[in-house]
Amino acid sequence: AIRLQQGMLTAQVAPRPPTNPFTIATQAANMTVLGTRFVVAVDDGSTRLAVLSGRVSMRRRDDGATALVPSGHFAVSAPDVPLAPSPAAPRVTAWLVALYRFDSGPGKAVRDTAGFGTPLDLWVEPGSDVTWEPTGGLSMHGPALVASRGPALKIVEACRRSNEITIEAWVTPRMARQVGPARIASLSRDTTWRDATLAMGGSAEEPLADGGWFTARLRTTSTSPNGMPELRSSPGSAAACLTHVVYTRNDDGRECIYLDAIKRSESLRTGDLSNWDDGLRLALGNEFTHDRTWQGSYHLVAIYSQALSPDDVIANFRAGIASTP
Repeated sequence: AIRLQQGMLTAQVAPRPPTNPFTIATQAANMTVLGTRFVVAVDDGSTRLAVLSGRVSMRRRDDGATALVPSGHFAVSAPDVPLAPSPAAPRVTAWLVALYRFDSGPGKAVRDTAGFGTPLDLWVEPGSDVTWEPTGGLSMHGPALVASRGPALKIVEACRRSNEITIEAWVTPRMARQVGPARIASLSRDTTWRDATLAMGGSAEEPLADGGWFTARLRTTSTSPNGMPELRSSPGSAAACLTHVVYTRNDDGRECIYLDAIKRSESLRTGDLSNWDDGLRLALGNEFTHDRTWQGSYHLVAIYSQALSPDDVIANFRAGIASTP
């Protein structure tokens, strides 16, 4: 059990037997965690619970009122406030150019539901070691590739016009230390030519003693064709649990990596996107050369033609993986 008196707690808890539940106590409420990822914030006698995945049972201490809060919902325990789950604020939809929710069930297609231009659906390559999760999500167990059949032209053109980009993913890495870098999402041709990539780890030759990290590469008129130099989160910042990872780059060149809505790295990437390649396809889980395998589960991938603000990143984090756009 945890006692939280003030501040914020974000946690992921594995399912536990009913006889030994994980509980959190605040001045205003008691919460029983049923195997989930959630955020609890305590301030001035009130407690706000936001569930990102799974379910949490919340009980107000003053009168014993209870609420079962599912994924994508929140509840507030405070005087004179009804204790009931409410849908989280919707995800940011402005500038959204591609969206993959991995909720279409078994099959070979991952549908683009952004509603922008012609859908850029992705397809599971034959022989890929993947399974669809019963509750939604696509798990990559070994070598696999999920990719568009044609160029991701609508992404290239939209980002080139704005000179900005956001790559967002809700993922559960199978292990914290992955090498390659292991491709989460990549707009590329091979290991040396790309427009943009979100990945994990470094090259196979780099030591991993300090733990894993997330990596972003973005080609501009001031970088190499491979998008180098790359931006990394700090060593040890990656974990084998549900993670919200966001890479943004704005028109001023400021680029950031956020993990669970917290900025973990920041740099300046000069130049513009006028040299982006119109012919590149979008890939998940690997490079098109099949030698940069990422292992884990996908829950959501989104690409925007603008750099999301810190408040936008927080909104999408609080919305979790089950909310509607």
